[in-house]
Amino acid sequence: LMGYAPAGHMLAVLVISPEEESVRALAARLAAQCRGISQETEKAEKETKGHPGAGSRIHNISPATAAIGKIGDQYRTIFYIKASERRALIRIREKLEMFLDAHKSGKENVQFDLDPMNGY
Repeated sequence: LMGYAPAGHMLAVLVISPEEESVRALAARLAAQCRGISQETEKAEKETKGHPGAGSRIHNISPATAAIGKIGDQYRTIFYIKASERRALIRIREKLEMFLDAHKSGKENVQFDLDPMNGY
């Protein structure tokens, strides 16, 4: 089923800002941060489960303009993270939230949607 529900889980990360460059830059920084977190998470889960190949397989889908790229004066960019285990996505979301607390300016808004039911 290619890692989609019910065989896997997905986290949608939607970045919104009145400035187009700002939304793209933050989405790119978050996606890069996410790749590092994903590697750490996979490694930690393999170590705790004790054998190679164990743990959640995590796949990052690069940022792109959302299906509705602009609503009013707000630009929207989205990226997705897929994993076989929900707790891996929760861990990634928590670490991205900590990153945002330290690095986000006041103009951007970031929304996380675990196992989204609707498109963006």
